[in-house]
Amino acid sequence: MKLPIIKNTFTNYCIMVLRLVEGILLSRWIIAYLGLDSYGLWTLLWSFFGYSRLLDFGLGVTALKYTATKLFQSDIKCYNSAISTVFTFYFFMSFVVIGITYVASFFVVDILKLDNASTAHIEYCRTCFLVFGIGAALIFPTGIFPELLVGLQKIYLRNYITGISSIIELSGVLLIFFNGGGLLSLIVFILVASIITNIIMLLFAGNLIPGFKLRFKISVGQFKEIFKFSGLVYLGAVFRIIGTRSELLLISIFYGLEPVGIFQMGQRLPLLMSQGTGAYHENIIPISASLHAAGKKSLLTTILINSIRWNSFLATGAMAGIFWFAPEAIRFLFKVESETAVYVCRVSLGSVYTTLVFRTIIEKFMLMTNRHGILAFIITMESTAILVLCLLLIRKFDFVCVAWTVLGVKLFITSVVVLPLFLKYLKIGWFKLLMLVSVKPLIAVLPTLAVFHGLSYYDENWSDFVLLLLSGGVGGICYIATSYFVVLNSKERNFIKRKIMKRLRP
Repeated sequence: MKLPIIKNTFTNYCIMVLRLVEGILLSRWIIAYLGLDSYGLWTLLWSFFGYSRLLDFGLGVTALKYTATKLFQSDIKCYNSAISTVFTFYFFMSFVVIGITYVASFFVVDILKLDNASTAHIEYCRTCFLVFGIGAALIFPTGIFPELLVGLQKIYLRNYITGISSIIELSGVLLIFFNGGGLLSLIVFILVASIITNIIMLLFAGNLIPGFKLRFKISVGQFKEIFKFSGLVYLGAVFRIIGTRSELLLISIFYGLEPVGIFQMGQRLPLLMSQGTGAYHENIIPISASLHAAGKKSLLTTILINSIRWNSFLATGAMAGIFWFAPEAIRFLFKVESETAVYVCRVSLGSVYTTLVFRTIIEKFMLMTNRHGILAFIITMESTAILVLCLLLIRKFDFVCVAWTVLGVKLFITSVVVLPLFLKYLKIGWFKLLMLVSVKPLIAVLPTLAVFHGLSYYDENWSDFVLLLLSGGVGGICYIATSYFVVLNSKERNFIKRKIMKRLRP
């Protein structure tokens, strides 16, 4: 049991690093070869067609659940029927995506804010829009295949395939740019690579499930049974997408493509911080479900608190470094000097920190312990508030008000709704939870901030890379050393001492 968890978590971190490199290189290459406008269009296309996930209806989670419970071992016909029903439903939904793409293409001038663009540029953007939409539609039904590997507890296998695919994608993108290719060529290549990657995952999953057969067939009775669970999961997913995807779309409508690129650039580092703490999260879902079903509340409480502490430790250290060196990091990663992007980055750090420390683990716990209805209501309420407030404020204030709106709503919902429910389950008070998961790491990071302050006196003498590398190394060592005494309790320190002494013994 431990071995798959370790492999899953380790490979998740490897994929996180690879995606970090891929995201940085792809952003830099698009900006360098095609310009900031093309980068804004690329970003907006991903954001706009992210809405295709609204047609998921939560069925992907159901496919994962059926696979994780190993229904294929007890009733392979029922399992094949369920997976085929989900896949066929997704296949028909892909035509809905194509239809929406075709209709929306007539409004591409308004969506992409191309009022002053030339006719040729408008037509090129419309072509990119149509091709991206058709590609997203083709990818849509294949999105179920990675879920099968996750359900089989073969997350590491999914990561191997994804890693190889990412390396091939980067090589192909570089060849496209070296040969004078544009954004349209990039879109076609990335979408085709994504489809092939998902199909390869299907082949591996099929080999691991004896008797697995995928057919174009929908079982009405089984679809009704599936939707009983997936309905509320879908509701939460819909409003989460609305809350996250509408930000860039609103900025594009009111301010144009370049501000979209700047805003996305500012959010890139907080997003990387989020990804850096998420490698273990996929394992929380089966752990929560298993211990809750077994009635082991005390053990589950301990695991949840320790998981949140681990999240907080990583998030606090990362937040301190990113906040202090945001200008240098953005300049080094994207070769762009933008005070607005730095400002957006620092505000967004607060939202991401709140999510990582007080929401991510708690939401996965709620999803698997018969609290998915409450979770769907919370997400719906939060996303609606973000969208409405952004619409009201974005006309009056600059587009950076979007980042402040997200932070304010998230802090309010977390403190007033989410944490009180969680504390009631844990049966502990606010002070104890905050001290364990937030206050101690924030105290432990203070010496690191002092180190950053000292190094900042020499920033003019060093390149951005040297400054970031040195600050990350020295600051990280300082943070870990301080956390050993401040964050860890006596039992944890003794455990580490025993492990070290055991390693040092001849």
